[in-house]
Amino acid sequence: MILSADQVEFGYRSDPTIEDVSFTVNRHDVLTILGPNGVGKTTLLKCINRILAPRSGSVYIGDTDSKRMTPQEIARRIGYVPQRGEISRMTVYDLVLIGRRPHFEWTAGTRDHELTAQVIELMGLSSLAIRYADELSGGEFQLIQIARALVQQPSVILLDEPTSSLDIKNQHRVLSTIRDIVSAHPMAAVMTVHDINLALRYSTTFILLKEGRIFAAGGREVITSENMHAVYAIEMDVEEFNGVPLVIPR
Repeated sequence: MILSADQVEFGYRSDPTIEDVSFTVNRHDVLTILGPNGVGKTTLLKCINRILAPRSGSVYIGDTDSKRMTPQEIARRIGYVPQRGEISRMTVYDLVLIGRRPHFEWTAGTRDHELTAQVIELMGLSSLAIRYADELSGGEFQLIQIARALVQQPSVILLDEPTSSLDIKNQHRVLSTIRDIVSAHPMAAVMTVHDINLALRYSTTFILLKEGRIFAAGGREVITSENMHAVYAIEMDVEEFNGVPLVIPR
């Protein structure tokens, strides 16, 4: 077990946004949180890394309750890619290098620069390394945010709609890269994705959120016509194509 939540609840007002959320993530898992807009997917991600402090319940990173960890300790263990990041007048290289900050003593060392160069190459950003981030497209900036999280060498990477600004080629490239990295290292990924079929291709486990609660959780077996209708309030068929389930709205 690399990450777990135990009866987590959070609300922005009196009514809870998420309630009684419990789950476990193991090494090499790619967990996707599915559900309609406003159901609490982003809120749950932010509770995992304590951007938001749950009203009740606990999130454990390994065996440690995150309430007992400093922000720097959490940042060493969890990387986070938000839906929208702030674009600044910095080079791509420097923005990715910032991801190493939780590991700095005083300044970036040789190892920090080596890892930054490796991740930039891995994400296909080498040709952009000395470009300024505010000169790039939204899709290119999304790739930079993912690279910045990966260079932290986290045990868990959280991704909130990581493919939302990407074309179809880069959607598959990014998710296959994340899947391959998670498979090859003692880590896990937790993400939100609106494209159910994209999630089915690259995820190992799923959480279906309905009205702030977990409606179903597990592997591909939870992606059924009945569950899709219950969660999304639309009739869908689930068929298999080339060995992968395919969700088709009726």
